[in-house]
Amino acid sequence: MPSSRIRLCFGPDPVSQWVLRVMFLWLVASSGHAALPILTNYLHLGDSVENNWPGVQPKPQGTNLLALFEISDPVESTLRLKQRDIHGVWRIRLNGREIAQLYRQTAERVAYYAVPKEAVRSGRNELSIHPDNATDDIAVGLIEWIPKSLRTHRQLHPLKIRVREDGSGLPLPARIHVVSMQGEEADLYYCEGQDRAVRKGLIYTRGAETKLELSAGTYRVSAMRGMEWSRAEQVVLVGGGESPVPEVDLRLIREVQTPGYVACDTHLHTYEVSGHGNATLAERVVGLAGEGVELAIATDHNHHVDYRPYQSKLSLNVFFTSVTGNEVTSDNGHFNAFPMDPMGSVPVWKETNWVKLVEGIRAKGAKVVILNHPRWPDMPRNPFTKAGMNRSSGDRAQGQVFPFDAMELVNSTALQKDPMYLFTDWFALLNRGERITAVGSSDTHSVEDPAGQGRTYVPSSTDDPARIDVDEACQAFLKGTVSVSLGIFVEARVYGRFGMGSLAPVRGGNITASVRVAAPGWIAPRRVKAFLNGVMVSEQSIIAQPGNALDREFSFRIRARDYDSHLVFVVIGDGVTHPGWKTYENYTLAATNPIYLDADGDGRYASPREEALARLGRVSPVLGEVKKLIQSTDPALAVQIATNARGRLRASEVESLREWMESKAKDHELFGLYVRHLPGATP
Repeated sequence: MPSSRIRLCFGPDPVSQWVLRVMFLWLVASSGHAALPILTNYLHLGDSVENNWPGVQPKPQGTNLLALFEISDPVESTLRLKQRDIHGVWRIRLNGREIAQLYRQTAERVAYYAVPKEAVRSGRNELSIHPDNATDDIAVGLIEWIPKSLRTHRQLHPLKIRVREDGSGLPLPARIHVVSMQGEEADLYYCEGQDRAVRKGLIYTRGAETKLELSAGTYRVSAMRGMEWSRAEQVVLVGGGESPVPEVDLRLIREVQTPGYVACDTHLHTYEVSGHGNATLAERVVGLAGEGVELAIATDHNHHVDYRPYQSKLSLNVFFTSVTGNEVTSDNGHFNAFPMDPMGSVPVWKETNWVKLVEGIRAKGAKVVILNHPRWPDMPRNPFTKAGMNRSSGDRAQGQVFPFDAMELVNSTALQKDPMYLFTDWFALLNRGERITAVGSSDTHSVEDPAGQGRTYVPSSTDDPARIDVDEACQAFLKGTVSVSLGIFVEARVYGRFGMGSLAPVRGGNITASVRVAAPGWIAPRRVKAFLNGVMVSEQSIIAQPGNALDREFSFRIRARDYDSHLVFVVIGDGVTHPGWKTYENYTLAATNPIYLDADGDGRYASPREEALARLGRVSPVLGEVKKLIQSTDPALAVQIATNARGRLRASEVESLREWMESKAKDHELFGLYVRHLPGATP
């Protein structure tokens, strides 16, 4: 049995009390097992407290690791260890030679790394694990040296995977998933490359044939390319004595046609710039191509990033147009802004006054400003709660101005459990007269979370993703002619000609609308709903056949209000459980932006708030008259009448109005919601 001397260093200083423990365990193990335990502890490295890592100390125990051990017979070998929350670059070096980098993955896993024979010394060996950026907190440990090659120890066998467009046979950028027949994500070996992004069970490829190695077994291999494409799957046996190397040939079909629209993700991050997540810039652009995103807005926190050099290097320019943006990250909300000059200075993000903040953002060139995840991080601390926003009337307790152009109703990595929760907020703002465009985004920080899962469909004069007119796209956001998507595509027209953002005349008290709903065969839309001023007025069921793509037009005949209104359609579908595109909550969704209805024929749109003020101006400012107005109309206008009457009534009447509105909560949810969000009330 060889002798040993082991020293562990965490940061600059040895931890002597652990040295003796590790030496003792090594001596026991080496007398009866082939594997050599190098470290039997599970350590927290980094610079921050982490309270939710079972089996790991919350406080960091250092910033890097150094272990000394002795080997009598150098051979090609394998390093086995346990790890979690690897976001940045952590280099594994043996005797000063880099042999690998820790696999980037948030989830805890046991990982195996190949050790070439020439890296191992006879006698003392020095193993180090250290980061490029010490602010990345990880857990690592339970390290063993196994005197077998990685291929032998893991029983690895080769596999080839190709993803092509059905019909043409042309290679496609895609997201590939490899899982066991029990659904466990497979460890993928010898698969890395600059032209792909690889995680456990996951590969993004830009279209070239993918070669990898897997442990012997049977696997289910699937390929996807975002919500416009089919999903293809194939079961393959690896290591069954087959010759030649088994091949998986997956064909994808474009199942959702979106002529006149391009798929946009307005919210994208990388670890290299934002400092959290795990996607590099190169991995991000490969992932965008693999998800079929056509207009990509780079929005790292308080930084300007230009994807174009990475696109060019990887020959991905033909797949999407990239735009430099910025997630201006303040202590009072996050705002995506674009376009920005990649070489320009960033906005002053420490400003908490929204008017000054957005003025500063626009001064840097941004044409579109979006309020991100408006109910994040939680209900007590989100921007709308801080502003004291009434979720029924849209009023703010402090009178705060909302100077942004759009707000996220879908953020696929921060979904609300209730798919309509943010719509309620948005409808209240629309009823108050604010022209705020609804958008969808992914907010992806990692390779695992798909870019473009949440997305916005933007009208475009070209369907060529390499030639999208960015100014034209910005105008579409400002005009509200875009639609929101989480796996489903929707577009709507009134009288066959008035689309989103348009003003449609009301003819004869009724309107007819057509709504097109489209989804791939692996997503099941279930209901399409019509909302007039935020109140649902009609609903139709959707029958989706499993495995069959849906592309259907629904006709609605809706009784118009006697005043101007806004009309929105929302489609709700089942959630996705497939690991290639799993939704964080159990739904998929699509939504239009408003089509405005001109009921009085004056050629302009007046919001419910404007209508409420006009009606209040025609009656005496007494409680009885206000009640009559409220009782004579629909809930959306009634709430606007009630909230705008408060400044016209005596104090005693204001309280009486509140009590009366509370008594009407049983008549419609907007009344109860309004009262619960009045100043001083408990929501």
